[in-house]
Amino acid sequence: MATLYMPFWVISLHSGTWIFSEKWCQLSAAILSILGTTSHLNMGLIAFNRYVRVVKPAMYSILFPSKRMARLYCALLWIASTLVATPPLYGWGKIAYHPSFAICTFSWKIQHISYAIVLMAVLVNGNTIAIFYSYYKIYKILVESTQNLNAHSTEDGAASSERCRTDIKLLKTSFAVVCTFVVTMTPGSVLAICETAGCLIPRAISLAAMYLMFTSGLVNPIIYGLMNPQFQAAFKRALRFGRCGNNQVSQRWTGDGIRPCSKVRCPETI
Repeated sequence: MATLYMPFWVISLHSGTWIFSEKWCQLSAAILSILGTTSHLNMGLIAFNRYVRVVKPAMYSILFPSKRMARLYCALLWIASTLVATPPLYGWGKIAYHPSFAICTFSWKIQHISYAIVLMAVLVNGNTIAIFYSYYKIYKILVESTQNLNAHSTEDGAASSERCRTDIKLLKTSFAVVCTFVVTMTPGSVLAICETAGCLIPRAISLAAMYLMFTSGLVNPIIYGLMNPQFQAAFKRALRFGRCGNNQVSQRWTGDGIRPCSKVRCPETI
């Protein structure tokens, strides 16, 4: 987002209009939509992964048997996001420069609203509901697990308790990212819907919503970097292309199998 889109938004803010070609206006709006949709669906996939891991552990090895399958899920997610985000390029919906937002985006005029309804109501709202439902069910299981651990404090229980604490930290990080995404993205969506209904929105408010939307690109790395060492280690390995890093730390944090915690329905760390 910061590399492919925000520089053109900054230039538009400075110039007061879109100074690039119409073709790039169309393409940049599609890029923005693809990145936003991919972020949203990625969080849905993470929530589903955690839901299966905690609530339906017997299905985890079937749905997520290997890293190769995880990569396949991610690839399919990017393909789906591209298919969902690009119909206005082919005639369903319309892309235009929005002076109040200072970006090229989908037109929220009433004559083009059918695509926006499908995108917002079906994809965004449906996925958001699924995410929060998944974390709610996970929360209930973790509360039950904590109660069981407190009732059966043994050496095995202590080991399980450590695994549970690690998993809870991971879940907190993931859920914090979801909440941040909702907080930063919702105002812009609400303003677009209000505009469709005929409301006159001051430009200062519209620009504030855009500033808030783009801050998600700044906030997420802070959340990942500060809240959970698992993400820190994973990012380090990814940036080093898996060639460097502490393997012992990696093994301790990630584990290498799915071993149920006896008598306490709590998963081991991923």
